[in-house]
Amino acid sequence: MYQLFAFDVDGTLVNSDKEVTLKTQAALEKLHDLGHKVVISSGRPFHGVELIADKVGADLIDYVSCFNGGLVKDLHSGQVVTQSQLSLEEVKELAHQAQEGGVDIHFYNDTQLLTPQAPQHDYMTIEEKLVDMPITVIDLDDLTEGTTKVMFTGPPKLLDQIQSQLPADYPNRFSIVKSEPYFLEFNPKGIDKGSSLAILADQLGLAKSEVMTFGDQNNDQSMIEWAGMGVAMGNAIPELKEISDYVTSSNDDEGIAQALEALVFKDQD
Repeated sequence: MYQLFAFDVDGTLVNSDKEVTLKTQAALEKLHDLGHKVVISSGRPFHGVELIADKVGADLIDYVSCFNGGLVKDLHSGQVVTQSQLSLEEVKELAHQAQEGGVDIHFYNDTQLLTPQAPQHDYMTIEEKLVDMPITVIDLDDLTEGTTKVMFTGPPKLLDQIQSQLPADYPNRFSIVKSEPYFLEFNPKGIDKGSSLAILADQLGLAKSEVMTFGDQNNDQSMIEWAGMGVAMGNAIPELKEISDYVTSSNDDEGIAQALEALVFKDQD
């Protein structure tokens, strides 16, 4: 029986209007009433994930996994389950790569999106609105510590080009994923949604066969592959559908509610 359920946010838990539908809300309430644990797993920073938890109903969410697994917290106690960080030197190195390639870069403190230069493109403002954190231009020489995740933003074709031209050792040094065609994200090597969910499940005494995950993008692949039941949304990228155990309807067509009814609720009513 599945005990732990992890949901990506954009393209999964919320629809195209960035809203949680009534049927999705009802499905999460039913999971809660049945005693299951619920995780929001997102590339967003903690503040941005907390906003979604508040929208859903914080009492229905047990844990949040932020920054593509770079930070996992118990939402109610505030206890950190696991956390990782890119070094200051790595942040500066990635900033140089972004600037050389003509794309924007930002990283995070608790309240701001930090960038070494004013955005050249419009995509950083998408993140700013999504997570409700202002863009702040800073001098890299003023930084005193690293950050949990770094993001390149820019036109999709340009980001594809930049990714193809990254130094050959980068895949061995960083976890590199896309959460949207215009978001290219860097975490420490080995840190992703799947690895952090595995740590959480282990602490809860759960096997991966007891975990179900939902996602739609490249940064969801690790948790879709790892879980006992990986569910791809109908709007998911083809690569994710190919590796998933189940493909549900889209995020605009009650995909979460449909999958939970078919895979969980019909056996527990």
